Amino acid sequence: TAYTGHLMPTLRKGRALLSRGHKVTLLTSRGWVESKNGAAGKFSSEVQGMRVVSVDDGMTDNVSFDLKNIEEKYGLKAPRSLVWQMIRIWEDVIGAPLQELHATDPIDYALVDYFCVAWMKQLTNMGIDYCVNLSTPGAMLWLCRVEGTEDWS
Repeated sequence: TAYTGHLMPTLRKGRALLSRGHKVTLLTSRGWVESKNGAAGKFSSEVQGMRVVSVDDGMTDNVSFDLKNIEEKYGLKAPRSLVWQMIRIWEDVIGAPLQELHATDPIDYALVDYFCVAWMKQLTNMGIDYCVNLSTPGAMLWLCRVEGTEDWS
């Protein structure tokens, strides 16, 4: 799935941190955590040793399916408007789990996938430092709204 392209670099960085003795917690969609295509199957070895915290955001392990559902539910066009709606959905559901996690096991530093703007906002509000995993230069241009990247169709 498309999630693989975003998660592999993040998971590899998490594995590297584990190998250096750090505690690593992965917060991600319950659909991915419980899926055979996610943490419960295909990626089980990649998340071994990490604390995996699932978030009830209504997403699955299939980004194309999730985006299609958002497109139909909100009447939005791909790609940017769909991604920003996904981010708004995450904003509504991540605050409490992230604050609870931080209260029970303080977070020193976070590694965030570039699609997870909602996480960045929450981490900033909580005073937690983070870095962003950017997948490609083209994705960065699109994220920064560089003219000419509005429509990938």
